[in-house]
Amino acid sequence: AVYSRVREAVVSTQSTGHLCTFGLPIQMFVTKWFVCLFVDILPMHTVLSVWDVVFSEGYKVIFRVAVYQFVMHKYELKQLKDASGLALFFRELFWDNAAWDNYSYMKSVFKKTGKMSK
Repeated sequence: AVYSRVREAVVSTQSTGHLCTFGLPIQMFVTKWFVCLFVDILPMHTVLSVWDVVFSEGYKVIFRVAVYQFVMHKYELKQLKDASGLALFFRELFWDNAAWDNYSYMKSVFKKTGKMSK
């Protein structure tokens, strides 16, 4: 159920059509994000901001951050040619400069992901 909700939200942003071309399920990438609560892809000060909002707003923030990762990188995702490039891309997400300003990052998470149903 968790993955289907993220997949629906991400597909609605038209970010994952390219993933389907490679035959890779979205679970392959977001499972680690959920288990580690984004420690492996965001700078620690941004992770702490995410956790702070999770504690004040609830678990839906976790979904929003996962969806935002796809939204933020939809153009780069469309440029990838094969599954190995995709795996490398997700492994190197930590180095994304957009996540270093935690205030702007969290503001964008809520702005770009829109309303999420319960």
